[in-house]
Amino acid sequence: IKVLEKNSDADASHLGVVAYVSTPCENCRFHAVRCLHQRHIAPDWLVEECRFDAVDDYQKLGEGGKSTSDP
Repeated sequence: IKVLEKNSDADASHLGVVAYVSTPCENCRFHAVRCLHQRHIAPDWLVEECRFDAVDDYQKLGEGGKSTSDP
C-alpha cells in the first residue's frame, strides 16, 4: 500500500483489492480501502462492505465521506 500511495500514477485497482483481501491486519486493510477510495476506484462490493463495517472510519469511507484517519 505504501508503494501505491507513493506512486499515484500506478494502477491500484487490482493491487489495492489484493492487499485488502489478503491480510487480516485491520490497519493494512484500512489503508488499502483508503487508497482505493481516494482514487475513486473502490469496487462497489467493497464500498458496500465498508458501509456495514463495525469501525466508524470504514463506514465513513463506505458512505463517501472522509474518515478521521485521512490526512
